[in-house]
Amino acid sequence: STYDPALFQGMALQPQVFSTKWYVEGNKLNLIIHQNCLDVYNDNGLQVNAYAALLCMFATVSNCDVGNLIHVIDEAIIHDRNVKTVNDLMSAKEYDAPSVTYKERICFFDYVAYDFTVTGYHYAYTHSLIPELV
Repeated sequence: STYDPALFQGMALQPQVFSTKWYVEGNKLNLIIHQNCLDVYNDNGLQVNAYAALLCMFATVSNCDVGNLIHVIDEAIIHDRNVKTVNDLMSAKEYDAPSVTYKERICFFDYVAYDFTVTGYHYAYTHSLIPELV
């Protein structure tokens, strides 16, 4: 388990992922993430992409293919201050998903951010002010 309450004292924001399960099926490395709570607006993209990158890196250095990423969220929330912005984003123009490529490494610790390339990324502009930035 990645969830150790003894480490939480003094933390302003406690970690929400409390367990990960990595398993190989055939030649594919799969990952299941269990998370207590997720702020959908602020954190979902970061969480999913960070764990997807980790899955790719671990699969590569383990000589496996990338399998499935399953993200289980016990409580998905949208804060009331973000509702207008979320509604604007949900009604914005949809784009195709970008593609991500990465350099394969032999050692996990040799990976750097520049090993990942994102192409075809578009974002939806919203006129709503982001409350966290006001």
